[in-house]
Amino acid sequence: MNAQIEPVPIPVPIPVSLWASGYLGIPYDVAGESRSGANCWGFFRLVQREVFGLHIPALGISGADIKALLDAFHDHQPQHTPWRAHWRALPLAQARSGDALLFERRIGWPDHIGIALGCHLGEARVLHCIRGIGSLIEPIERLKRHRWQHTTAWRHVP
Repeated sequence: MNAQIEPVPIPVPIPVSLWASGYLGIPYDVAGESRSGANCWGFFRLVQREVFGLHIPALGISGADIKALLDAFHDHQPQHTPWRAHWRALPLAQARSGDALLFERRIGWPDHIGIALGCHLGEARVLHCIRGIGSLIEPIERLKRHRWQHTTAWRHVP
């Protein structure tokens, strides 16, 4: 007698853009900005340069001072950051793959940056690098629940 075997659903991993998968597992380094180790700002610069061809210059601020680096990005002053004039803030709901995501624990105090990956199954995701873990992909909602309550998206507009 041949018994019918019911198929068992196999969990399918969230599809990741091929380019993004090449950036997973980069270790966290407090002042790094390379594949051998990076902080969130260095990781953002690395991905923007290698994937999108955007050369974001060093800001003359210690890589370990994430708050000062992100303030320079967020609070654009043309005399200090002329390259930043090409980035425009937009609602998080309009973010798409490659956009910058600035995370804030309090409004006006950015202290983390990542790269938007767009939505999967209605859930927006971010590629970022964090202390103690390194680079990974997470749903933005998870970051909101645990650390960063406010997120602003930024898009490069040539």
